[in-house]
Amino acid sequence: MKKTVLITLLISLLFLIVPVFADDEFTSSLDGTTETHNKEMIVIDVHINGNEIDNVSGDVNYSSNDLAVFSVEKNPDLSDWEVEFNTKDTTRISFKASSSNEKINSDTVLFTIKFVVFNERTTFTNVTTTNVQSVIKTVEKVVVNQDEIDKALDEKANAFSEEIANSIVVPDPIYREEVNERIQTFSNANIDINVTAKVSENNYLKSVEVKNGTLNPSFNKLTNSYRIIANNSKSQISITALAELDSSSVEISEEINGQIVVTVTAEDDSVNSYIFTIERTNKNPEVDPQTPTKNPNEFSPLTIALLAGLGVIALGFLGIGGYYVYLGSRE
Repeated sequence: MKKTVLITLLISLLFLIVPVFADDEFTSSLDGTTETHNKEMIVIDVHINGNEIDNVSGDVNYSSNDLAVFSVEKNPDLSDWEVEFNTKDTTRISFKASSSNEKINSDTVLFTIKFVVFNERTTFTNVTTTNVQSVIKTVEKVVVNQDEIDKALDEKANAFSEEIANSIVVPDPIYREEVNERIQTFSNANIDINVTAKVSENNYLKSVEVKNGTLNPSFNKLTNSYRIIANNSKSQISITALAELDSSSVEISEEINGQIVVTVTAEDDSVNSYIFTIERTNKNPEVDPQTPTKNPNEFSPLTIALLAGLGVIALGFLGIGGYYVYLGSRE
């Protein structure tokens, strides 16, 4: 009897101090973003799966060269669970979760992690779980008066007479509940994430320069239609345009029907077009607009002198004529 009790105690101690191996019923898993670009955000869900789970702890590991933690949020459906996170380590998120009322018996999202990808090269990175385990408690009924029962049964069996045997009373078993604990480990999980360089969508011009003309309005990358006021009707207009990103390509058309078209093609093959309409307002090709034109109604200095002389002579004749008229009136 003593050997049986000793063996039972040893087995109980082993359950308390030695973790059992993970089995198919107790697993951790990860799902979420597997393809992304740099400078984008990814979402990873952390799952646990098992029977009668009311507590769990473990680590989520990631590369701090590729990912930065943006947020960690408990599954809002697990209202009776308390989850604590430790994010002090730049490569690991440690977690502890427990509930006094709600148990997990199937594949369940425990919490969600949002990472920002900041590695600007093409690479593979991954997120893993390690050290995921749960303390499993089992309640067993233990007979506390087993020695008395065994003694009575032994005396009953070895009694000298049936009368004596019948007089021996075997006590009823008295039970006590014992809570046994064992550490259940969960299988580790891994999710691979392919990070590629993001293709640029920028198809804007950075600047525009016009030769032999004036741009109206002033250049703005968000404005796609312009007028070019030519210096004169014979001016050959030329445009120099620079893309906002070196990875974009720029094409400038010839002047056709008084217009020049500039197209910008981004890395993602999206195209943005700018239209420049040329206006040649000077109709006289021989006149340089930089040289002041003469007013046809304006008199030259020589003309003014001649007109002044004629005016003096006219006044003289008027004076003489007036004198003779005066004399005639006296007679």
